[in-house]
Amino acid sequence: TMPFFDVERVEVLKGPQGTLYGRNSTAGVVNVITRGVGPERSGYALLEGGSYGRARGEFAAAFPVSETFGVRLAAMVDRGGGYMDGKGAGPAAGQVTFPRTPPVPNPGARDGCGERDLKAARATFELRPGEDATVVVKAYASQDDGENVQADSEGTPTFGFTEPDTDPYTFYSSRYPVRDIVLRGLSVRYDQRLAGDTALTALAGYQTADRRWAGGLGVPRRISDYDFTDDVEQRSLELRLAGTAADDRVDWVIGGYAIRDEVSFVTLLDFTDQVATKVVSDYFQSRESLAAFGQVDWRFTDTLTFSAGLRYTADEGRFRGSTIDTNPYGTTLAGLAFPALPGVFNEPTDDADTSGRLTLKYQPTASLTVYGSVGTGYKAGGFDGSTIFTLPEAKPFKPETVEAIEAGIKYSGASGLYASLDAFLYDFSELQAFTVIPPVTANVRTNVGKSEFKGLEASFGIDVLRSDSQTLRFDVSGTWLRSEIQEFEGTPAQVAANLGNALPAA
Repeated sequence: TMPFFDVERVEVLKGPQGTLYGRNSTAGVVNVITRGVGPERSGYALLEGGSYGRARGEFAAAFPVSETFGVRLAAMVDRGGGYMDGKGAGPAAGQVTFPRTPPVPNPGARDGCGERDLKAARATFELRPGEDATVVVKAYASQDDGENVQADSEGTPTFGFTEPDTDPYTFYSSRYPVRDIVLRGLSVRYDQRLAGDTALTALAGYQTADRRWAGGLGVPRRISDYDFTDDVEQRSLELRLAGTAADDRVDWVIGGYAIRDEVSFVTLLDFTDQVATKVVSDYFQSRESLAAFGQVDWRFTDTLTFSAGLRYTADEGRFRGSTIDTNPYGTTLAGLAFPALPGVFNEPTDDADTSGRLTLKYQPTASLTVYGSVGTGYKAGGFDGSTIFTLPEAKPFKPETVEAIEAGIKYSGASGLYASLDAFLYDFSELQAFTVIPPVTANVRTNVGKSEFKGLEASFGIDVLRSDSQTLRFDVSGTWLRSEIQEFEGTPAQVAANLGNALPAA
């Protein structure tokens, strides 16, 4: 993804947002809004420095060329900060594990591993071709030539190797990790006011990414050293109409959305010092998603508003490729570790879902709001996408769905006093997670069962002191959250080990 810079604001919406934001928003949405041109010339420059040679610079400048056209340019650079010391292959350098395999290479010692080397830029063009029309074009690109931070075993035996030291900031490897990621994109937004209060919005996006991501497991021997090469291309289009009706008591929006992405990725896994071979996987994944949506906000009275939204989504995908043992040395032992190779697969997936939300909001005063809502969300099915050593690993997993109930009360006064209390209950079905389910022996992403989340959130804030030049504010907030795995698919031992647990990171 693009790094965050020249950001105007960040919007956070909690809970399922499937009606307007679509699939994969079952937990919520984080919307990052970058700055526009603005009516006047403006700009800033920021320079930061830190330990280990870390330096970051950011600048932006806006140029309103005329009343109908303006440009904003922004860029950032992030360098340095590497804090790991590489010791090369250490005592394993030059050793030969199997006959006819090359000796373990030694890249030599090097300080400052894991450094950043990131550059990004964005150009924003705003055009007003007519009194009721606006066009915003954003072109952006980034290049990341930094290094992955290498894992360190800290003197613990790892794949038969024990570090000579226990320093957590040193590591041994026959190669140093690298990454090379180039991302380019273009987005176009067109807003046109039509008759009355109706407005048309069109959003088109195109993005490509080329990635190479290489490294090892933090040991000098070639045990599953990896070299990933990915090419991603994505196109999207959204059209929507919005307006008011019934003497401005009804706000409505309807729209359609389409997205297509293609990913081709090649992985080279070096098992030279484990099974005397190298394995290559060559995969291609394509996905298409179409959706239609609508939402109505109906103000029955000055204090009571009812909202209803609905979205239909249809997804199609395909995952095809092969995993082969290249046997470059003529002495492969891969048949012992990976008896299912070579593996060739071509798997489709086809899902559809209707999700929505109903909300009732009571606002007796401008400062006080009480609300309740019920809704559903949808997370698309798909494929694990990691290296496939057995054909069952290539099978698609099913969509994840959520049923949500929320209620709360919020107060926001003119004096700066703010208070809120929110309660929520989420029930997830066909929960997607990483696990091992026989006959697959690898840790793959699949559907594992059902889970429940419930909790309370409370927040309070007040201006303790406010004058023309100073403000002293006090804020406090807290969350109580409980999650539970209610159903789990797997072996009897897996079910016993997982059923009733809280979910990881909850």
